Amino acid sequence: MRIEANGQATVEALIVLSLSIFVLGVIVFANEERYFGIQRGIEEIQAGAAGEKITNAAEFMYSQGAGSQMRVYITIPASVRGINIGEHYIEFILGNGSSVIRTTSVPLGGHISCTPGSRFVNVINEGGYVAIKEGET
Repeated sequence: MRIEANGQATVEALIVLSLSIFVLGVIVFANEERYFGIQRGIEEIQAGAAGEKITNAAEFMYSQGAGSQMRVYITIPASVRGINIGEHYIEFILGNGSSVIRTTSVPLGGHISCTPGSRFVNVINEGGYVAIKEGET
């Protein structure tokens, strides 16, 4: 009788342990999804902030007249796969297929690489448009 009781207790303990590991796995998976969702939200906010800084600087430089320029410090998140500068907008294309767009009333031109990290961007009034360029002035 003693051997059967020990065997049953072992099987019951294994079942409880298996269920506990399963529940723990479900909790970890759910939190991982939430974490990555929050991370995507943070990167969208960072891309939007970079676009906002650039468009605000462009509007200010346009109002200051030809030849005026300033440097803006921006952070490009790791999820950015491309940056398009159109005539009146800047678009950050994210890895999940979405994009963050900031518009402006002033004409824009130029190029920014999508290399992740923080750096200075030059915003220069070229007369008929505002140029967005990377690097030192």
